[in-house]
Amino acid sequence: MSGRRGLALLITIAILAVFLLGFIYIDLGWKTSPVERAKEQNSGVNAPAEQAPPAGTHEDPEGNTKLPAGQQ
Repeated sequence: MSGRRGLALLITIAILAVFLLGFIYIDLGWKTSPVERAKEQNSGVNAPAEQAPPAGTHEDPEGNTKLPAGQQ
């Protein structure tokens, strides 16, 4: 009976070791950097569109865009 116990213990240790190594491997994965626009993408026709506030809105004294009184 001790042969089966030893085999079960060995298999359990092997499975736990594989999981541990897998978690370590995943943690060491590729480091990605945040997406940045290239310089040529910020000029000419490739530049991001300027955004204007919607028609009929106005800014309050704090600089927030507000809707007209009837649309609040």
